[in-house]
Amino acid sequence: MDVMASRFRPTTSVTPADVSAALAEARVVEEVSGARGALPGAIVLRERATELAHASRGKALPQAIALLSHVEQYIGWLYLRLNRLPESGHHLDRAAVLAIEADAPMRLSTALSFAAFRSLRLGQLGAAGAQCEAAGRDKRIHPGMRSYLGYQHAEVLARDSQKSDARLALRRADDLADRLPERKGSWYVPSFFVGHRALVLHELGSPKAAQQSAAEAFGLMPVEWLATGWEGQPLRIRQVGRRLLSTFCDSVASGDPLDVMSRALQVFIQGRKVYRFDENTGEGVTENPYYQEA
Repeated sequence: MDVMASRFRPTTSVTPADVSAALAEARVVEEVSGARGALPGAIVLRERATELAHASRGKALPQAIALLSHVEQYIGWLYLRLNRLPESGHHLDRAAVLAIEADAPMRLSTALSFAAFRSLRLGQLGAAGAQCEAAGRDKRIHPGMRSYLGYQHAEVLARDSQKSDARLALRRADDLADRLPERKGSWYVPSFFVGHRALVLHELGSPKAAQQSAAEAFGLMPVEWLATGWEGQPLRIRQVGRRLLSTFCDSVASGDPLDVMSRALQVFIQGRKVYRFDENTGEGVTENPYYQEA
């Protein structure tokens, strides 16, 4: 809340750069204080983004509406994290409507993808599948987003016991991800997609293949990410890492390389700078046999 108050003074006009910077700051607050801590500031940001949209004219108007869509989507995400699903649905629906108004395909795709995640939480598998398909319909969305949507749709199909369709969707997603150019500083990186492949394989009832993909995803993460608890890395990277941990930590044998890596990663995420556990003493040590610098 204080971050937003200091950025937006009552006597100053709001610019798109202000809204974008404040949104980035809100994510930092979320990482430190959780969704509950970030929500008040995000609501203030929504008010100012609304003012910006109302004041914009001409070519600036679609950009302002797209920014407001982004803020609505972020608030929907925060409510989703807090398991306040009715409020989450309201803001994600609003984000999608604004994205259509702004003709902003990435904003619409992201809002629908988040809505599909919410539908999964509600057990509404048919709705989740339809939202995934709609999210990927516009040919203008980024290939990285299209690849992610493929994995998301495959996971929905697997949960809905449509195993053959899920495997086909997974193969298509793998093919799209394999053809992506890697971009530094983005979440379109191999570890992200291999991690989601592991989650889909888990839902398909292939535990060994899923664990192998999870171990591969961890192995593709550079040492510097882990040494800082992934600080500064894209939020989606941290999210898939945490999903892998919650999915696989309790299902592997003690001493398995995935077990060692996942226990170490739990420590990284908690902010302790430990690379692995010593198998004899159980203590954290700072050398890392599993990861090599690129």
